[in-house]
Amino acid sequence: MKKPAEKKTESPVQRMIAAGKKMMEARVPVVIAATGDTLYVRRMDMPERTAFEMQFAADTPSGEVRDNPCLFKAGLLRSTVYNEDGTSAFAGVEYEDIMAMPSELTEPLLDAAMRLAGFTRADREVLEKK
Repeated sequence: MKKPAEKKTESPVQRMIAAGKKMMEARVPVVIAATGDTLYVRRMDMPERTAFEMQFAADTPSGEVRDNPCLFKAGLLRSTVYNEDGTSAFAGVEYEDIMAMPSELTEPLLDAAMRLAGFTRADREVLEKK
């Protein structure tokens, strides 16, 4: 008589890794009410978020980021928003052009991007003040 196969028990960290892989594959659709278009926001992994923070949240010698908090928002959109085919929605779009868009168009994307990148409202307030 065969013994039943032992059930392998995964650790909480192993379950987190598995869940994280699935989460990174998923994109969240955001419908832009004014145009009817759907864009997709994806999560950032730890290296992407760290690089983003270093680029957009750190005080630069020129003071550019500190003096222009809109760069944080524009950078987040460029880093996380994609078209249906997986290409970056804002690739090749100048930061100034992104910053010139009405908030009505960008805020739904920013809200999703902040949530999926793991930024809290407090993080956003601090980053936007720099």
